[in-house]
Amino acid sequence: MNPVRTAVLYASRDGADWATVVRARKDVYPFLFQFGTFVLPKALHDAPRGIISGQALTRHDDRISLLTFGAAQAEG
Repeated sequence: MNPVRTAVLYASRDGADWATVVRARKDVYPFLFQFGTFVLPKALHDAPRGIISGQALTRHDDRISLLTFGAAQAEG
């Protein structure tokens, strides 16, 4: 089990410099339910956007969020 209490999504334009896009606290009892993770669906488009959903994450559990890359936080 991963003992870290947060899930973090990073993004990079060049593969060398990385920035935190979104961070969320994991649920208290992952061993009873689910492990806290971000889910990234496959998508192809030219816009600098992405979609994430969360499982067992505070403020992201069973929600879909639209990301605009370069922004500090997820929308939605």
